[in-house]
Amino acid sequence: MTDAAGIVCWQDGDEWLGYLEEYPDYWTQGQTLDELVENLRELEGDLRSGAVPADRPRSELRPVHRKGVWSAACKRKGGG
Repeated sequence: MTDAAGIVCWQDGDEWLGYLEEYPDYWTQGQTLDELVENLRELEGDLRSGAVPADRPRSELRPVHRKGVWSAACKRKGGG
């Protein structure tokens, strides 16, 4: 993997939890922060290789021409 992936992680009791910013639906955990990071790297590889279906990547809200209206820049399955 050549691109750095953004992650979100936190400690919950004795465990570390986290997910890739691009794929917030896919969480993982580790007993240590190092183990969590290793698990996130494996998850990223699985998502990018297609081993785990990644149909819902993160998207952004963007303003539309009308004031106060927002639109999600979501990618539809099939490239649309």
